[in-house]
Amino acid sequence: MYLFALAILIAPTKAYLSPVSDIKDSVRGLKNNLRVEVKQKVENIKEPKQELNQQVQEKRAELKNELDAKRAEVKDRVQAQKEELKTRLKNIKDERKKELATKINDQISALNEKMTAHFSAVLDKLENILDRISARADKAEINGKSVASVRAAVQTAKTAIENSRTAITTQTIKTYNLVIAGESTLRTDVGGARQILQSDLTAVKNAVKAAQQAVKDAAVSLAQIPNIDKEK
Repeated sequence: MYLFALAILIAPTKAYLSPVSDIKDSVRGLKNNLRVEVKQKVENIKEPKQELNQQVQEKRAELKNELDAKRAEVKDRVQAQKEELKTRLKNIKDERKKELATKINDQISALNEKMTAHFSAVLDKLENILDRISARADKAEINGKSVASVRAAVQTAKTAIENSRTAITTQTIKTYNLVIAGESTLRTDVGGARQILQSDLTAVKNAVKAAQQAVKDAAVSLAQIPNIDKEK
């Protein structure tokens, strides 16, 4: 009697075990399918992304080589203008003024070269940051998150960086030839050249600052996506 009653109690438990087991198997199957889908998405994005990154690196190297070539051309032109300045300064009797004019002329050329190189380095860093932002956006997209706003912000930042690159290239090839009208106007002539340089560098600086802000906006847009590494 007791054995019969025990059999009745156990029987329903066994009956319920089968559906639970089936559900667990189904869940495992779904998870495996999701993993396969995610892996495929990663591969689909990775290959064109790698190709695009390669193209970007090649373009950056090309731009750097072009800029280096332009800097070399500018150095030759600056040296020629320096010799011309020496000739014009022969009419200046005050040796101290002549030395000051020559020194300031050298400082102007050196400052322009230094600042354009600095701005280029800043853009290199911004591009690296933007690359990381794009990579995180890819990760978020794979995990089912909406990244449209990040993509738009990244594109805006890329445009701002390109505009800055153009401004830097234009500034790099500029030279500031001191035009000395006479000994009495020497200070004014030299000061005018310095002011022009300062104005030009400020314009380039503003372009770089705009690129910095655009990259910051892209980073803020990315930060608004919660749980990037978590599948949706």
